[in-house]
Amino acid sequence: MTRQTNTRPLAIGLTVVAALARLAPHPWNFTPVGSLSLFAGARLRGWLAFVLPLVLMAVTDPLLGGYSRATPLVYLAFLINVWIGRHLQRSESVARIGGAALLLQRAILSAHEHPVVAGALPAHVDRICRVLYARASLLWMDAGWRSGLHRRLVRAARVAEPHGRQIRAGLARSGVALSKTIVCWSGGKDSAWTLRELQAAGETIAALLTTINETNGRVSIHGIRRELLEAQAEAVNIPLWTVPLPSPCANADYEERMAEACRRAATEGVAMVAFGDLFLQDVRAYRERQLQGAGLKPVFPLWQRPTAALARELYAGGLRARITCLDLQVLGRAFAGREFDLQFLQDLPPAVDPCGENGEFHSFVYDAPFFRRPIAVTAGDVHQVGNFLFADLLP
Repeated sequence: MTRQTNTRPLAIGLTVVAALARLAPHPWNFTPVGSLSLFAGARLRGWLAFVLPLVLMAVTDPLLGGYSRATPLVYLAFLINVWIGRHLQRSESVARIGGAALLLQRAILSAHEHPVVAGALPAHVDRICRVLYARASLLWMDAGWRSGLHRRLVRAARVAEPHGRQIRAGLARSGVALSKTIVCWSGGKDSAWTLRELQAAGETIAALLTTINETNGRVSIHGIRRELLEAQAEAVNIPLWTVPLPSPCANADYEERMAEACRRAATEGVAMVAFGDLFLQDVRAYRERQLQGAGLKPVFPLWQRPTAALARELYAGGLRARITCLDLQVLGRAFAGREFDLQFLQDLPPAVDPCGENGEFHSFVYDAPFFRRPIAVTAGDVHQVGNFLFADLLP
């Protein structure tokens, strides 16, 4: 008789390791939360295959910012993954259906995560297929149990993978213009993550639009030097459009100069203007009013995302930033110039929004997964203007 090896402990161990990998810094969407449920379905038996992934997710989610309204949907998706993993080895037809279901499932969740999805589903499918391949990496770790499972997953993904590119190419050949977007850019974390969301949704970014104080050559609120903004634009390989503002700047002057920039955008075929606002309804309403009649659609990819979870998502996704400005009425001087990291978030007073949406602090992003290279900065002077403290960064 051939001795059977008890592989259940190894399967449980790899599933736990996959869940704990969520807590380590990693490129966005590159932690194997999906593959752990596929793997559990393929390698564990009985109730444990369904319960273990849910327990691991429930334990690690609070450490990454807590739960949201989408959490039940996400957990249901993982249970579907378990079922798919359980049946993939039994039927080639189920493998094909399972691969398609995974793609559809991720497209639905991506649409929930990214409000800017009009016309972007083909781009989602294109991105999803690449992510699906990465999520199957845990199966390669399972060297002792190599079977046809991962080959069927990859084959199903490869069947669907070219479709997004083919659809976009077909539109281009037919003369259908794909929409272009400009991003209102401050150099801070929210505008940077807005750019990331748009790129992940397959949008074409025409430019980064920013306002510059024409007296001191800086972003007015953030205090970021123009040279650093230009370095960011070079790092993401997107043109920088600057709107010079007088100092002091009357609201009428601001609106006229921004209207001129919007006219330029419309002339160059831009369809949307993206903003990094999170929850301030009056700010959103103002932007929407200003774009009425401009031929440009305002979009808010991060709108109403829970800010505690979002702040941790930014850091876990590889975004690195320094605090350049803070409101001394709510934060102490020691916060100026600090890294935007988990310790910073932990040290914030309870009344301060984790993303600084109420103007408590502003930041400069010097590195992110979508940067071609990090931007080298050194700390400069710290100076106070009224209630605000500015920590200068030098290129």
